[in-house]
Amino acid sequence: MISARLMYVLEHSKWFVSFQSGFRRRRGTTDNLLKLETAIREAFVSKKHHVSIFFDIEKAYFRTWRHGILKDLSDIGLKGNLPLFLKNFLQTRIFQIRIGNILSDNFNQQKGVPQRSDLSVLLFIIKINGIVSKPPAYVNSSFFVDDIQIHCAGEDMGFIQRQLQTAINNMTDWASKNGFLFSPQKTVCVHFCRKLGLHPDPEFRLNGSTIPIVQETKYLGIIFGTKLTFRSHIKNFKTCIRTLNIMKVLSNTFWGADKVSLMRRLCSFEARPECASIWLSC
Repeated sequence: MISARLMYVLEHSKWFVSFQSGFRRRRGTTDNLLKLETAIREAFVSKKHHVSIFFDIEKAYFRTWRHGILKDLSDIGLKGNLPLFLKNFLQTRIFQIRIGNILSDNFNQQKGVPQRSDLSVLLFIIKINGIVSKPPAYVNSSFFVDDIQIHCAGEDMGFIQRQLQTAINNMTDWASKNGFLFSPQKTVCVHFCRKLGLHPDPEFRLNGSTIPIVQETKYLGIIFGTKLTFRSHIKNFKTCIRTLNIMKVLSNTFWGADKVSLMRRLCSFEARPECASIWLSC
């Protein structure tokens, strides 16, 4: 109930940035995926380079700055019992470590949002909302909770590199002030291009390290490659179909795996048929 009321206030005050789709009504991963795919295809049609950077935040939920959440709630203009309730929700957290039958002493959770709560996800979105609040003029972005992606298209690779590096620097400064840390190893860059001939890939720096340039990456369950053919994703999808057929056979026999094991295996496959409109357009 509290989560629904808080979301109502945030949506009606238009507090969220427009490119955040995580856990919002009438929003979903398809919005972010279609936005990225459309931008890449427009760059192909106009014979431009398209460079996208996909960020990874180290232990995002565990690093969330609690005081920063309360400060953001104050900036929104929330007063009365709701901020007090959220303060108690965040601060009165104690945990123990159990090994076998032995329990450790109690420890106070100093930072991070509580796990397994709908309200925790909303509070995390509130805190991370400002990470790409003011991107450079030619940089576009989208994110689903903590899956953050920025991109820029142009004919001059030097221009693209300057624009995106400025955005990276702004995001890094914001993250350091708000308790988050980007992973230079898991953050990747993809250069989408169908131009013939030799052309250099861009180079970006994040926390003193070079962001790796990769040929393909998985974003919100869909594998994007440099040519946008979705061949790797379709190959993976076919593998999932074969696996699902095996699961169907096992589930209909008395000698098959138990129901819990089957469900765990089934949930581990990312077929993502609801996003077929993206990879079937190739």
